[in-house]
Amino acid sequence: MSLDPADRAPEASEHPNPPQLLTLMDFKEVMKEAKQVMRHKVLLENAMPDTATNMAMAQATLLEAVKRIVPTALLNTLARILHHYNTSVRTICTITTTVRTAFKKEARNAILVPEHYNLTLPLDDPRSQTDHRRDTVGPLLIDQVYLFEDPTIQSPVNHPAVIAMIIRAVWGGILHEVLNFDNIDALNNLISIGGTAVGSSLMEYEEGVHKTVQFAPASRSAVEYGTIQHHNEVVHRTPALYRASRTLRERMPKMISIVLRKDMVKEDSSMVL
Repeated sequence: MSLDPADRAPEASEHPNPPQLLTLMDFKEVMKEAKQVMRHKVLLENAMPDTATNMAMAQATLLEAVKRIVPTALLNTLARILHHYNTSVRTICTITTTVRTAFKKEARNAILVPEHYNLTLPLDDPRSQTDHRRDTVGPLLIDQVYLFEDPTIQSPVNHPAVIAMIIRAVWGGILHEVLNFDNIDALNNLISIGGTAVGSSLMEYEEGVHKTVQFAPASRSAVEYGTIQHHNEVVHRTPALYRASRTLRERMPKMISIVLRKDMVKEDSSMVL
């Protein structure tokens, strides 16, 4: 397999005082740290970067990781001290898609929970499931009604489906490791990603039957993401809405415990059956 020309280690003769490659141990630690830094950036800053922005995020992430792990490294020669620099950048770039995939997976499950959006008819209901889903999803997508527990009043994003799927996507796996609740306002982007993932999943049933909708920057999801971010900004500027938003987020630790405990009970029950 041929390597990217930029991935090869430089020859000693190319530079009068060539910087030394990181040791293999340091390199592994740098990559481990870089993945965590990138997860943090995607979760709290930008989950829908275009290709160029995602690449820039990954490069900045590697630089930050090297600073933390090997503070004595010559950072202006980063591309020459990292093993397979371009390959490393591409590896970090994939974190963005991995995070979105985790959210989309949980959103697809959340929208089909009966008490969330009523998309699934009881087995003894004679109506057409396809017609029911088509007729139900359409109104939910208008003005992003699906984001709110009571769409008749102005509020922060607070629909139980959105909150529950964010909890499962983040605290049901490893993503929570890069978060803390010291700055509650920093969690705005989680709401944007979660809301967008739910919207993208609902779009898959616009015609009544499931058809995959991309959850990526070059899709309708990017518009939804931007709209939710704008709504979060309005909430932040409006005192009553901001107070409601803070109250919701301050309750998150308790809600996390409730949601994950329910999941454990379900898992135990299925094992017994």
